Amino acid sequence: MKLGVLGGTFNPIHLAHLRLAEELRETLELERVLLIPAGEPALKRSDVAPAAHRLEMVRRATASNPALEVDDLELRRGGPSFTVDTLRTLRARHPTAALWFLVGADTLPELESWREPERLFELASFAVATRPGYVGGLRELLPRALAAPFRDVKSPQWWLPLRGTASARRYSTSAIESCGKTSVAIWLES
Repeated sequence: MKLGVLGGTFNPIHLAHLRLAEELRETLELERVLLIPAGEPALKRSDVAPAAHRLEMVRRATASNPALEVDDLELRRGGPSFTVDTLRTLRARHPTAALWFLVGADTLPELESWREPERLFELASFAVATRPGYVGGLRELLPRALAAPFRDVKSPQWWLPLRGTASARRYSTSAIESCGKTSVAIWLES
């Protein structure tokens, strides 16, 4: 089983979150994507809506898509939400699943400020969505200290049909590998 994990404050959830989840689900052939609202965001403290409200927004936004599943584990856990704890919980729940942590490229430079950032790559592969036109590789997006153990690997190219049409979108990738996990950056070329 291949599971995507998309966490965030979702303050509020918006179309880019939903598009990221669905596009990467299709591209990586994930069975489903878990959307996990942060209970108490560790790094974002001001002007955050109450957790119950954000959870309800995510539930309503995903209600029409059965491949997107809302998980309230960070709200139930209580205290500050740390991605490493969430991935550990999911790894224990789904020990044989291939976990893919879905993020936007803007997240990678911030990883050094996260709890146990090097451990994240041991618990899940990363799927990093970059903006169209980005021409760098995934290693360039990581903070230097985190990029060191990675090596570049040959990455696949995916061709996906647009829903309801005969045309296709081409996704290019950059891939790196460490800890037995491959992480990819994926962006729309055309």
